[in-house]
Amino acid sequence: MAEPRLLLDENLSPELAAALRDRGIDAVHVADLGLRGADDEAVLAAGARDERTVLTQNVRDFVVLAHAYEDRGEHHAGVLLTPQRPLRDLLAGVLRLVARRSAAELRDVVLWVP
Repeated sequence: MAEPRLLLDENLSPELAAALRDRGIDAVHVADLGLRGADDEAVLAAGARDERTVLTQNVRDFVVLAHAYEDRGEHHAGVLLTPQRPLRDLLAGVLRLVARRSAAELRDVVLWVP
């Protein structure tokens, strides 16, 4: 079972990406890919291209984009949604989720981080 590879949107801290990497999760922040300031569509497209599930707090826009992919018959590597919460709580939730879901199980799916 291949673990999900994550792409963190700019509304999340690069420190979260580092903390995930410290725990063995393949995670990058948009800044790591030169995507700081990129529009949401470009972020989801980069995730799809690189087979990275996007982790974001931007619920409204990414839900719409994920549905647009579905409507066009295109695929993405998944979208994980989270409200604003402390880093340690978000880290714990993401770790629980990736321990239970493979990359294949997240493909084309939109989920809330527990």
